[in-house]
Amino acid sequence: MEQNMEFFTLYQKVMSKYSRLLGSGSPSFILPENIDLKQMVVSSLTNPGDKVLILENGTEGHAFYDLVKAVGGKPVKFALDAHLALPAEPLRNFLKKETGFKFATLVHCEKASGMLNDVQTLCPILKENGILPVVDSAFALFGNPLDVRRARIDILLGETSGVLSCTNHLPLVTVSHEAFHKMEGTSSHDSLLCFKNWQKERAFPYDIPTETVNEIGSTLDAIDADKALLLRHTRVSAAVRAALIAGGLALYGKDGFSGTFSAFRVPRETTASALLQALQNTPDLPIFDSSALLQSPMLTIDHTGTNGTEEKMLLLLNTLSQVLPSLGFPLKGDMLKAFRYHITDPRN
Repeated sequence: MEQNMEFFTLYQKVMSKYSRLLGSGSPSFILPENIDLKQMVVSSLTNPGDKVLILENGTEGHAFYDLVKAVGGKPVKFALDAHLALPAEPLRNFLKKETGFKFATLVHCEKASGMLNDVQTLCPILKENGILPVVDSAFALFGNPLDVRRARIDILLGETSGVLSCTNHLPLVTVSHEAFHKMEGTSSHDSLLCFKNWQKERAFPYDIPTETVNEIGSTLDAIDADKALLLRHTRVSAAVRAALIAGGLALYGKDGFSGTFSAFRVPRETTASALLQALQNTPDLPIFDSSALLQSPMLTIDHTGTNGTEEKMLLLLNTLSQVLPSLGFPLKGDMLKAFRYHITDPRN
């Protein structure tokens, strides 16, 4: 779809800033809300019979397995303990035995569990073995450190939700020259190749409203100006987890903690639905039921962007402190006190 020069200039400016903030020299693109970006990426890269490595420790990661299989690829899973971040050395050893992968998929942060994978370490291992890394960072972006160039990521999936907190939740994708080159050998018609010559042709396959691009641009300007953004997410998330532990609640993860989401086990004295129902008396608390996804009674706290303020987390913890004892769970310690102590801890 041909665009006028004013829109072209705006789009180029906004998406160049997005790439820069990711530490990437590759172009980035906005897709419509109804596009399944995971599916499109897989279709863009996979021919029938292609061997694809799926690094998995959660439901977001497993979704790639099913998508690769659906287009005739041969997915091979690398999965260990879902309560731990994916480890580097076992991956190295795995790739000594398993070879011939065209590309690999990896989730930066699993939303339900809050499990953060170290893409800065894992992706270079993939590249050393001739494997093109595809990373879904939709639920980690700007709340956790990321340098796309240093991590040697070829395709990065993002979204305008989370820390970006835009009105519309649109897919974002960053694609390297090498990834575009790999796509040229793929037979799929549903391909990101439609973006390859966007600068030359000044045309886009999808109609993105100007006001949407402007909103993304304004949000990126705010992120660029907020030099304490990463530190704030690190401190708030660490303080939230410390508070949960102080109260006697068990975290889902053993390591790999994210600045964007944290999951904890629902005490056996109650249920996830009963706890959420009791919490509803305080509106707009950033917490949701992740039990079905994690196959265990779990709740997940969203401390991304505007949700991740000290005030909002204190309100959530205060409400939990009142509700849990009323449901039969005796708190072991003062969650508010633990949060306030850890939020100022210089080690965070």
